[in-house]
Amino acid sequence: MQARMLVSVFVLVAVAAGVFLAQQTFWPGSPDRIDTSGQGVTTGETPVSVDPAAAEVSPDPASAAAEVDAAHQRQAVAGDAEREDPAALIVRLTGRLIDRDSKPTPGHVLRFDVQLDGIQGLVPANVPPMRATSDDAGQFVLSVPRGCDGILALEREGYLLLSGTARLADVDEDRDLGDVVVLAQSRVSGRVVDPRGQPVAGVKVSASGRIFGGTPASTSTSADDGTFSLDMLHPGEWHVRTASGQHLPTQLTLQMGPEEQLRDLELTVEPGRWVSGYVIDDRGQPIEGAKVGSVRQQELSGMKINRFALDETVLTDKRGWFSLAGLKDDQVDIRAFGAGHVADTQRGVEVGTTNLQLRLLRQGEVVGVLQDASGQPIAGSRVTALSGNSMPSLDEEEMELHFGRMPLGRMQDAAVTGEDGSFRIANVEPGSVTVRATGQSHRPARLAGLVVAPGQVHEGVVVVADRGGVARVLVVNEAGEPVASAEVTVMRALQQPIGSFHIVAESTVPSFASPFGSADLGRGTTNADGVVEIGGLPDGTARLVCSHADYAESRALELVVPARGVADARLVVRRAGFVEVQVVDADGQPMAAKFVVHGPVGNGENGRDRQNRAGADGTAHVGPLPPGAYWAELLLPQQEHSFHPGDMPHWPGPRGPVLESTRREFKVTADQVSQMQLEMPPLVRVHGVVR
Repeated sequence: MQARMLVSVFVLVAVAAGVFLAQQTFWPGSPDRIDTSGQGVTTGETPVSVDPAAAEVSPDPASAAAEVDAAHQRQAVAGDAEREDPAALIVRLTGRLIDRDSKPTPGHVLRFDVQLDGIQGLVPANVPPMRATSDDAGQFVLSVPRGCDGILALEREGYLLLSGTARLADVDEDRDLGDVVVLAQSRVSGRVVDPRGQPVAGVKVSASGRIFGGTPASTSTSADDGTFSLDMLHPGEWHVRTASGQHLPTQLTLQMGPEEQLRDLELTVEPGRWVSGYVIDDRGQPIEGAKVGSVRQQELSGMKINRFALDETVLTDKRGWFSLAGLKDDQVDIRAFGAGHVADTQRGVEVGTTNLQLRLLRQGEVVGVLQDASGQPIAGSRVTALSGNSMPSLDEEEMELHFGRMPLGRMQDAAVTGEDGSFRIANVEPGSVTVRATGQSHRPARLAGLVVAPGQVHEGVVVVADRGGVARVLVVNEAGEPVASAEVTVMRALQQPIGSFHIVAESTVPSFASPFGSADLGRGTTNADGVVEIGGLPDGTARLVCSHADYAESRALELVVPARGVADARLVVRRAGFVEVQVVDADGQPMAAKFVVHGPVGNGENGRDRQNRAGADGTAHVGPLPPGAYWAELLLPQQEHSFHPGDMPHWPGPRGPVLESTRREFKVTADQVSQMQLEMPPLVRVHGVVR
């Protein structure tokens, strides 16, 4: 039951994280679809004139290659042991920026934001934006990582692409984008007024490209004279909405043309009904600056949803008093919250109530030290304090089994121990509290049963952690020579953690670290002597593997780790082989496609999936691979999907749907390059109507 509850919790965390990151990444509106065949951008619109202006100098290709190479895994060249030239990991996007009259627009900075391959809306943190500046003829050359997806946008204020941004998928070769249309921004301006025509200040006005839960592309707060202005709008449909804690929301839909300037738009807001009262703390003292709002029902895209928006809250004064208006229902749920306090919600409040009292408990602090059984302080560990209301009580061993070293709890309820092992955790909800500590040098530790009173600083807390077992691993090659910079991973033997996943990064795609933690018990990198020590391990049988850029991974090794003390192990990385894959369509013509290589299988090997992509010429070099038997199969081509804020995040697994009929078996031999071909069968597309 606890495992199912935990999985459900983290599914919600994953969805929330995806939506949040997507909202921080994309501009709303439907992006242009850039033709991946290299035929250019089809817009169907007349471009808008743009004044040229000076801009930053485009980075040279060598500099861009160096930047991207730092974020990529290196790929060995098929047939020899040399590293691939970093420039080979770069493709170049070329084209011309033009205005409405098809004239070149120099001096515009074009930015390319790399997106995580296969997962829309997530941006790898280790890949910086790529930039290029159009020259006097409007021409640009943009160097980007090979095989990536990304968002193309202008950086110059007041200008944008025809649909704001454009998404490119599977950029695996140099591409000419042709003529790309640049527009000056469309703008909506006007006034917010009350039913008598008097200006209303402090009302937030927003424009969203999609009405269902979208992050606004442009926002403005009405001034004292009621005026507002919504900028950086591209041609298309926009949904305008007001938000205020004193007025009912007003909504309307606008159809904007290229560079259209809509002025004197008048938005009338109604006061609606109201609720007033006081916000106090647990001592009965008034709380100034607390936010009070209501849960409102809103109809979006034919659906009725309950929403709570910060833009529709009011602040309490020195007496803790508030008056919340803009209500229309007979009963509402009122919520209050403030810094240093626990939020309070009163449900089913009668509209028109004048003496509502909301009581916010003061949050406390937990101060203490983390140490081992001998009393030695432990530095650099993460300590969380969770009340009974924050998270269901979970067994620590079960938590680690399912999710590995994944810190739980809200970020504000955490601290990192200092050199003396000390920690101070703020914003702790009062009540029964459990303190947990996780780190690489010890087993997860827990201290339950602390009682924190409202506003209390609970000092003198001592959390004792078990140092656990240590795996001391020597990594050598087949000649017995120590191998430095090998990455060793320790995981539970023969157990696949529930709810966790690994994304296998291709050699031509930036690596990505999952934001939801790792299922591994520990990992480390060997020193110059080929040795690494990984501590904080549970007793029992563990599974060890290691990988290296110049060798094929080792065979998995099972190691019995003691509850305390050191267990020695030796891993051997192997000479690598490669395979050259050719992907063709039903007519035998080369085609770009994604595929999975699985293996090695047999002879006690524990095969794994390696996702790869063939370029436009249909070829892909896969390796380094351990010698042995393998099979490969094509992945079903995924329909292009533009992620818009408010959509549910598109989160396919690392594999995706496979075409089992395309499976081919092959062998890999050390220091050799194997050849094999995958054929894409004819695919059928089904059309229909959902009513």
